[in-house]
Amino acid sequence: MPHNTRLQKILRWKIPCLKNSCLESTKLEAEAVSNQKLNTLRLDEAHFAFYAYVNKSN
Repeated sequence: MPHNTRLQKILRWKIPCLKNSCLESTKLEAEAVSNQKLNTLRLDEAHFAFYAYVNKSN
């Protein structure tokens, strides 16, 4: 799976709740990184994906 597709997948599937402030960012990142389906995603990539999403949403 291409790198960008993995980042898009994590954003689609772990962050929809963010706009309603029902998850804390650190918990969200930790869940995304530890999830079995995303075990090849590095921690810094998850941070980048998360903050890119937040900046785009605001």
